[in-house]
Parts: sequence; C-alpha cells; structure tokens
Amino acid sequence: MIRNMKVLVIGAGNAGRPAARLLNHLNNRVLVNDVRELHELPLKAQKRIAEMEDEGVMFRFGGHSMEDILWADAVFISPNIPQDAPVRKMVREAGDLVHITTSDIGRTLNELIGLPMVGVAGTDGKTTTTNMIDHILSSRYRTVSFSSLQDSLVIEGLVELVVNGDIDDRDLAVFELPHGTIRMAEGLELSAGVVTNLTPDHMDEFSNYDEYIERNFSIKDLMAPGGVLALCGDDPVISSLLDDLEVQRVVYGVGERRTVEFMGRRFTGSASIHVRASDIELRGLAGSTFTLNVSEIKTAICSTCGALNCREHDGAVSVGPLRERINLRVPGIFNIENALAAITVA
Repeated sequence: MIRNMKVLVIGAGNAGRPAARLLNHLNNRVLVNDVRELHELPLKAQKRIAEMEDEGVMFRFGGHSMEDILWADAVFISPNIPQDAPVRKMVREAGDLVHITTSDIGRTLNELIGLPMVGVAGTDGKTTTTNMIDHILSSRYRTVSFSSLQDSLVIEGLVELVVNGDIDDRDLAVFELPHGTIRMAEGLELSAGVVTNLTPDHMDEFSNYDEYIERNFSIKDLMAPGGVLALCGDDPVISSLLDDLEVQRVVYGVGERRTVEFMGRRFTGSASIHVRASDIELRGLAGSTFTLNVSEIKTAICSTCGALNCREHDGAVSVGPLRERINLRVPGIFNIENALAAITVA
C-alpha cells in the first residue's frame, strides 16, 4: 500500500477527490492541484473539499506549478486530464516520480473493504436495477448502496466507508457503475455484476460507438474469481459480445428480438436465456405480472467450502430449475428486465 509519501493529486474532480482522501487516510501528505478556481467547481464538490481540508488534505487552485510537482514523491493524475495537457508534460519533465494509477486506488480499496461487491453497468436501468438488488438483499444482509438515487458516487462512497470505519457494520456493497465512474473502479473485484444494455448514449464523450461499448463492458474485467456477470440477452449489442466472454455469466431477458442501429452499425439477434420472463401481462401504471423461468445456473458460491468467490477450489453451487409467478409493482417491459437482473444477482 502507498504510505508515508508526499503525493500530488492532479485534478479535484470526481476521480481526484476520493483518491486524495484515501491516500490521506493512509498517512500520506496529500496536495491536490486543479487548474480551476474553487468557485468554479460544483457546490457539492466545494463542500467535500472543505471536509477534506479539515482532515488534513491540502488544496491549491488556479493552476499547476513545477514547484508542487517537485515537492512530491508520487503523483496521481485524474483520468479525465487530457493526454496532451501541459501538466502531464510537466510531470514527465520532473523525472523520477512514483505514478499512482486508478488500478492502484481500486486495489487498495478492494483490500481495505473486504466486502462482497455488486456493480451495475450499462446505458439505461442502472439506478433502478441497483436499488432493486439492494431492496432484495437488504432483507437478509446489512447492505450499503451507492447510486444516482442516493446522489452518491461509488468510489467516493467506498472511500467514505473506509475513512469512517463503517465496514464492520456492513455485509456487502451494491453500486451503480456509470461510464464515467467505471474507469475509477479498476482494481475492484466484484462478486457479481450486471450489464443492462448498451444502446448509444453520451456519444459526445467518445470517439466512436465501439469505444462507448468497450468502456461500459469493461465491468467484465472487474469480476472476482468465480464471480457471475448477469447480462441482458434481449440487447443485441450484448448478445454480440457473448462468444468472446471468458467470465462466468447468466443471461436474462424476456426473449424479445431487438435491433440497434447507430452511425451505420446494425446489431440484431438475441442470446440463449437462463432467466426468462414469460406469459407477461402489462397492467399500465399498476405494473405487470409474469412467470419467472430459471434454468439450472451456477452461482458464485464454492461447492466445496461454501465460500463466495473461492480461490482454492473448482466447482460452484447451482440453483434451479424453478418456475414462479411474479407480481411486479413498477410499470413497463424494461422494468421486468431490471427485475430479472436483480433476481439473477440475488
């Protein structure tokens, strides 16, 4: 772990702040630089910065200086800082600095937290699915959840757990992984993950559709050994990626054939489904009823020792087949898919 160093964090945004707070918690002297003035940052960020200053984190706004770079033993550069930004050139010219990456931050969090974690990625339905999963699991476990509904950023929330010493009061964490946040999650290990769909959105932030797909689907790289990735088989983009997927997965859906077209690209088709809704009755704002059909699927639980994400044994506990009538009190076919994702994870 990174301890007892002078660390310069470049960027006071959603990546830099939690990195700085975690590094400060690990007994490093931390200075955060940002080219913006403090008043240019969102009010929520300004409030967080004031709290961090009380904890001992130093901040300097309005530009970057070589003096600050030379002061440091190590540097963390926020991933949203452009590769051609002058400050990156200044860091290169400074010479022998330890470079702390987003992976370093994620691995450190993973080690300090030690909780089973569930992450939800995709274009639409992340917040709903995250909160459905939390609703189901919280009936049995002490959960902590981070999503847009709670107005909380996952990495900032996980760092908060560590800094405040609240980990012992929780059994597992469930969180949303938007395309901007998922870069900072590198290094975490998820017991379970979800990809809801991969229709084009926020394309002004990406050079092409493939880059958008790759970013959101990178959740596959966060799966712990034996972890299970739940994927919507109704989404033709997701279906096109399944053949090359090496992690354990469970495919859910309603069996509805769809097409996605964007910038000359056309995706069609669907996948074989393990968790399916059939005999669907949509009842407007009253929700829907459907029959849940689950084939035999492997879980993330070791069949030898009963541990979650076991690293020592092969083989996993299986569940199913089962069939049950479900009454869902939220409207729309897409909420049936969100519910299937939540049921699959739980």
